[in-house]
Amino acid sequence: AFQLAVSQTSIIIVNLKILLESHHWTWPLVGSVLMSILIFFGVTALYNMIGPWDNFILYNSDMFMSYVDVLSDLNIWLATLLAIVIGLLPDFCYRYLKILSQRKGSRVKSNQTVPFYSVHL
Repeated sequence: AFQLAVSQTSIIIVNLKILLESHHWTWPLVGSVLMSILIFFGVTALYNMIGPWDNFILYNSDMFMSYVDVLSDLNIWLATLLAIVIGLLPDFCYRYLKILSQRKGSRVKSNQTVPFYSVHL
């Protein structure tokens, strides 16, 4: 079950990183990222709900319903949330420092804001 939690966290972090690296957030981009995460959850859940009698797909009956166990464990969700924050924190810090350096160099007025992301939804 640990590998399921790790792969779930990796998929979420990579998809959110795609959003962070994009210059414009459009409906198709945000929708495709969300659908990618949801499809991963759905396909993985369906794959792990296949009964142990289908040995041509699952070679080990220990995998039966293991993703449901992962999804129902609060500790896994907390660890996933913590890993997402830790995984994306350097990107947020880098962008914030970049914005601060742009403000100092371009003489931005104190009441004028530099956008963190350009969102076009």
